[in-house]
Amino acid sequence: MCEPPSLKNEKAHKEVTKAKETLRRGTLLGAASYALVAIANSVILPHQQSRRDAMGCDYLCLGSLSSARSALSLVGATMVGKLSDSTTLDEKLGGNKRKFVLVIGLFAAACAIISDHQASSLSDLWVGIFPNALQQNLSVSKALLGEYQESIPGGVTTADRAWSAGMLGMAAGFSLMIGPFVGAILLRTYQQAVVAGLCALLLAALLVYLLPSSKVQARDKNRQLKKGLLSFIDIPSARSPAALFLICIRLLSALSFHIYQTIWSVYMKERLHFGPSEYGRFFSTVGFFYAISQGLLAKQCLERLGGENPRGRTLLLAFSSLLIGGARYSALHTTNTFGIYSIFSFKVTVYGVMSTILSADISQIAAPEDLGSFFGLFTAVEAGAGMLGSLLGGALGYLHPSLPLIVVVGLNLSIFATVLLGYERTVASQRDSFTEGKKKVQ
Repeated sequence: MCEPPSLKNEKAHKEVTKAKETLRRGTLLGAASYALVAIANSVILPHQQSRRDAMGCDYLCLGSLSSARSALSLVGATMVGKLSDSTTLDEKLGGNKRKFVLVIGLFAAACAIISDHQASSLSDLWVGIFPNALQQNLSVSKALLGEYQESIPGGVTTADRAWSAGMLGMAAGFSLMIGPFVGAILLRTYQQAVVAGLCALLLAALLVYLLPSSKVQARDKNRQLKKGLLSFIDIPSARSPAALFLICIRLLSALSFHIYQTIWSVYMKERLHFGPSEYGRFFSTVGFFYAISQGLLAKQCLERLGGENPRGRTLLLAFSSLLIGGARYSALHTTNTFGIYSIFSFKVTVYGVMSTILSADISQIAAPEDLGSFFGLFTAVEAGAGMLGSLLGGALGYLHPSLPLIVVVGLNLSIFATVLLGYERTVASQRDSFTEGKKKVQ
């Protein structure tokens, strides 16, 4: 017996309403959980740096630790992402595979904090970086939010996807403002900072427990995966032209950022004469504008500047990369403190909007069964770019002081041209075809 159309419409409306409420609740809980992870990691920073200085960990030591941490993240992001996509794990945990992996990340964060506190020599510091390989809660959280989005009948708008992805960025931005301040001003000893960090992680675990379970159907149930020891790097969703295009854009963007950081750090110290208090105010300001751009402005930009159509998103992304390159050039040719603050506030706002849009695209390009691996792959790409970019920046600066900035501007121009010429016919067309196909199924 067929149901009356009115009853079908009512049921469909209830399903959509319930799925949207799950997305809203999951986004808020996921963002709050990741914010607590970021606070736990940042609240110990002032004391951690003082401890390392006392041990004699110089620039070479810090650089080596940073490179090793990036290398571990490169491998760990891929493996953790693949684990969070495991259908076997999902069946055993009743649809809670990503929540389980988030708990693993919290445990790894706790181990890293305790290990650093117990370190009494430089070799102990090296031991303490290994748990960082499993700290991939940001990419796993993005994958979980992607599943909530996929579960909504008929799909969600680009602006809503950007809001959901941007909330994670906003949580991270505000946490990186609050954490170091609390650690330096309110927590007088390293031990107090460690206790505060562990309490934050416990609260984060409670929020993970409260996250809704995700229920989404695989996009391709008959796909074939490679077998063998390196099967964890086989990500079917990463083979599409749209995925390869996004990987290229993220790689160019990350290289530009890390090469620029090598010269900007020197500029702040030697030309602007920044001390500890100036660094604190500067990074707090940058964190504030980055958080606002991801959590609030990205959605508004998409709604007001034509983000719901492929051409509008293409122009928004292309000119964002152009503005970022111009801001980086201007910042290095400005000695006025107010000018520096203004340029960087503008730059990180534009960068936050661009990053949020790309994260929203990634969540729709990847199949639901590949979301964890896909976001892990992008984290690995960024980690690899961090290792290569820092080395390139130093080598270019050694050859000629102006070379790093020339390469940075060139990379941003390359992103502008690549997005303008290829984004609409690769990424935008594929993601919009998925949306239309989903609507037809519904």
